[in-house]
Amino acid sequence: MVDWFKIKKIDGHIHILPDEVHEANPDSEDVWKKADLHKYHEMMGKYHIDQAVIMPLNDPWLMSMEFTISNVHKNLCAMKQQYPHSFYAFADVDARNTSMQSVKAVERAIESGLDGIKLHPSNTGMNADDEYNKSIFTYAQKNKIPVAIHSYPNSKDDPCAPKRIVHLLEQFPQLIMIVCHMGLINGKSCFPKMFTSTFQPSCLTIFNIMVLKKQMKSCVFLDRTV
Repeated sequence: MVDWFKIKKIDGHIHILPDEVHEANPDSEDVWKKADLHKYHEMMGKYHIDQAVIMPLNDPWLMSMEFTISNVHKNLCAMKQQYPHSFYAFADVDARNTSMQSVKAVERAIESGLDGIKLHPSNTGMNADDEYNKSIFTYAQKNKIPVAIHSYPNSKDDPCAPKRIVHLLEQFPQLIMIVCHMGLINGKSCFPKMFTSTFQPSCLTIFNIMVLKKQMKSCVFLDRTV
């Protein structure tokens, strides 16, 4: 049997707040106090996590103290640079800007060293398949930039419902899409991530069996928010 704690891992979905946000809120006692880059990096060694993907929240008030998308992206790049080769980071989207302004901001972020785009339809207040997002998907598909979309399982009518993502995949068939939290996209080409935000205890057993059967060498994927 595979020893889960000893095999190398890629943590595919973490939320980390920048140092400047922690420093500006020293008395915070909520869950975000634990979303600390340095504490997480220490944990990576303990649990044999080779690399991790920092996902933003589509909420500039949590990811910067200037509340601008440019500063959010600056903070995300800085987190990558503090621990080279340990982290990837995805660009954020601020729905207060126009669609084309968001595309330009994402383009600058990718050029500065970020690795993909994260969309959280519930936080932006727009449906995943709204017109606003289509220019972002067009840019991402053309440039082969991965897009991670928050989508809860089995949701029917909310902004991140799986049916909306199916609609997107029909319009952007070459888009590299990561569906966070295992929104169900039956028969479509995407990369679902199944661990922990909607964690089912049986998943670990199923996944360990998959590791053994597929002989995935020394690397598995985790999706766990911190």
